[in-house]
Amino acid sequence: MDWSDIVVGGVAIAPLIVALIELLKGFGLPVKFAPALCGVLAVGAYVVSAVVIPAYPEVAVYAQWIVGALLVFLTATGAYQIVKPNKN
Repeated sequence: MDWSDIVVGGVAIAPLIVALIELLKGFGLPVKFAPALCGVLAVGAYVVSAVVIPAYPEVAVYAQWIVGALLVFLTATGAYQIVKPNKN
């Protein structure tokens, strides 16, 4: 396994984790907990991609759905943040 390329459903996980942490910080996650949560999510993603999916290939479809939905959600949220009206 190439350690620099943890991919689930054809999507690199690292950018999704960063985007998810930023989204959670926007919802009030204290900044001091961000590194710990990032670590937990990274370990979880690694376990899913390196242990669970090879052991249970039938779960790969569900992992692809979840990662794909997360990617669409975070992309839409980021796009909204760019174009939302400024309330002054």
